[in-house]
Amino acid sequence: QQISRRRLPKFLRFRDGQTYPFIAGPLDKGQTPSAKLGLQPGDLVRIKSKDEIVKTLDRTSHNRGLSFDKEQVKYCGRTARVRSRVQKLLDEETGKMVHIKSDCIILEGVTCTSDYSRLCPRGIYPYWREIWLEKISQVSD
Repeated sequence: QQISRRRLPKFLRFRDGQTYPFIAGPLDKGQTPSAKLGLQPGDLVRIKSKDEIVKTLDRTSHNRGLSFDKEQVKYCGRTARVRSRVQKLLDEETGKMVHIKSDCIILEGVTCTSDYSRLCPRGIYPYWREIWLEKISQVSD
């Protein structure tokens, strides 16, 4: 697919040259929706289906600047606990601290396994938007 994007005219490309698992959204940049669930560490969530998440993405697979990565697809439909909210991170390319202004969530046990990333060994936590998750009410004993 990468070769087809570089060498073929657009009308001959399969799925516009996207790579599997084909997750480009239908929306224009700047028109992606948000949701506020007020998630906190320890909350139980269900990760929405790939199709539900794709509806919230722009054509570059982003929701308000945060990408939905191929590595995240395998977790769709699963249940996980919120590990933390991300409020700042270090940009590896520039070395600068980036302050996150909108919702950005890390889930326990949900890490990059590098199935599509040339076997990157880092096992990093992907970032999730609240609109990609559903809070599960916990039953007390």
